[in-house]
Amino acid sequence: MSVRILDKWRFVDLDAIELPFLHAMEESIAKKKIKNTLLLWRVDKPYLTLGYFQNVYEEVDVEAAEELKIPIIRRLGGGGTGYLTPNVLAYSIIADEKSKSMPKNVEETYRVICNGVVLDLKNWV
Repeated sequence: MSVRILDKWRFVDLDAIELPFLHAMEESIAKKKIKNTLLLWRVDKPYLTLGYFQNVYEEVDVEAAEELKIPIIRRLGGGGTGYLTPNVLAYSIIADEKSKSMPKNVEETYRVICNGVVLDLKNWV
């Protein structure tokens, strides 16, 4: 049996948070090299969130969002457009790419991340 020593992770429950403040916090954690952090959060009100490379006018009905007073926030990470409400529990992972905890294989990385989220959620119950 082989034993793999894993890096330590920090788990932070932010609860309801303004999305721009969350993204500023994520950026600050990443820039300060405080890696291997799992943030659990939900937004304080509805938001539309866009990935870094998305074109807002191709992805979102901007006029409808303005009429409904739903802020559109761009995040540093990639991915698609999302609609967030206070009822959605979400998470952010900030990890060192050289971390012993993170496999090089994308599918295996998702397994590790999801397992960490599940372990942390068990602490809530």
